[in-house]
Amino acid sequence: MKPAPRQFTALLIALAMLVLATWLDYETGFEISVFFLYILPVVWATWFSGLAAGLWLGIISTLVHRWADWAVNTHYSRPWIFWERGLSSFVILAFIAFSFHIFKRGRKSDRERIEQLETLLRICPACDRIEQIAGLRKSLADCLREHPVRPTEQRLCPECAAVRHQGRDSL
Repeated sequence: MKPAPRQFTALLIALAMLVLATWLDYETGFEISVFFLYILPVVWATWFSGLAAGLWLGIISTLVHRWADWAVNTHYSRPWIFWERGLSSFVILAFIAFSFHIFKRGRKSDRERIEQLETLLRICPACDRIEQIAGLRKSLADCLREHPVRPTEQRLCPECAAVRHQGRDSL
């Protein structure tokens, strides 16, 4: 499947941000941490190109971050610390990619639900009046006063309740 031009452009922008972060990381050496700059391309790729792109960019970011430390000749007290830092970096970047993916998916779901509700209640965006029976309109404030919004209880329909309680009757 060929990626859409928008996704491809987003990936190119993310790669450009990654190159900039890598260059700054190399130039500043290991004394100054610029890890937060590696987060930006991962977030960008996840938001505009999807979770898989964000995770792949997280892997690439981790590798170039490790390369920048190696290139400036960073020494650790134990050799395994170099790799532990890389694994930690990837876990952080993957967590951020998953978080932004879930956040975006939730926004999309909320937007779809709002669109569904807007089709049920036809509200004029200019005056906030609601269309009622026979084309009459009433203000939103008047409707809320007449029909106060109460927290709804979630109840099972009779068929689902019968199925759920069917197993309990046999005990």
